[in-house]
Amino acid sequence: MWRELIEAGDGIGVRLADPATEAAIAEAGRALGAGLPDSLADLLVETDGLSDLYGFPIVWPVARLAERNREMRETADFPELYMPFDCLLFFGEIGNGDLVGFRVLRGAAPDDVYVWDHELDSRIWIAPSLEAYLRKQLRGR
Repeated sequence: MWRELIEAGDGIGVRLADPATEAAIAEAGRALGAGLPDSLADLLVETDGLSDLYGFPIVWPVARLAERNREMRETADFPELYMPFDCLLFFGEIGNGDLVGFRVLRGAAPDDVYVWDHELDSRIWIAPSLEAYLRKQLRGR
């Protein structure tokens, strides 16, 4: 489903990767204290991340996803600079330092997509689902 959606709507030259293993996806969810949303897990099973024509990550590979989320949650200086990140599950970035992710509520991550503005430390809703977010990205928005 995801590969077809990406290939059909791709206006920016997206590169697909080999699939992630279900074990790697489950381990990332455990490491982050929240299972990955079904939509993201399903995408990663079809392609372990998405990048644009120039290699910029639209959706991180599962290993980078776990690593980057731990970094955002555990960097010693961040509590003095930003609101906590344990309520967000980042899955990609948009090219200007801002990160994209799902909010985490009671250990679950609903499918709504938010962007974290690294300059203002704001968290702004940008799409009702991963699918809607990717459709926008694939059109270069």
